[in-house]
Amino acid sequence: MYTGNVHDSQSGTTCCPGCDKPLIECDWHRLQRYELDAQGHCRHCDTAIAGRFGGEAPPPGARHIPIRVVMK
Repeated sequence: MYTGNVHDSQSGTTCCPGCDKPLIECDWHRLQRYELDAQGHCRHCDTAIAGRFGGEAPPPGARHIPIRVVMK
């Protein structure tokens, strides 16, 4: 079960259905591990992972997307 954006890296980890190694590990909003290639395959056993993946691996660490808030 994936718990979402909370401090729980064990439940925030996606494992490969082929080899069971951790592929995507998150803790709160911090990306700690990303083991998929550009085509969305496991880097350990080459199993295709269901989902939408594009290009390069994102950088590790907290990812913040700036937004602009307009008050009227």
